[in-house]
Amino acid sequence: MTVQEQFEHVDARGTRHVHQASDERDTGPVFLRELVQQRVTKLTVEPLLLTLHFSNGAAILVRTMEGPYECGQIYPPGQPAKPIVF
Repeated sequence: MTVQEQFEHVDARGTRHVHQASDERDTGPVFLRELVQQRVTKLTVEPLLLTLHFSNGAAILVRTMEGPYECGQIYPPGQPAKPIVF
């Protein structure tokens, strides 16, 4: 997955980590190790927000802004030439 705008990682304990915010809210290094081998259990789509919910209770919130460009891509396993653009 490639994300080109702001995103949030809400870890399994409920702590929010804001990244790529271009200001003091950016909480530093991205630690997503707890998501390895976790299944995506739900996708939530709202205007300018895509949320991936994981089986351990964690979530990734991907924000975008209005405009002519996508904010990211998800590359399905085994199909690198067919990304899902969001």
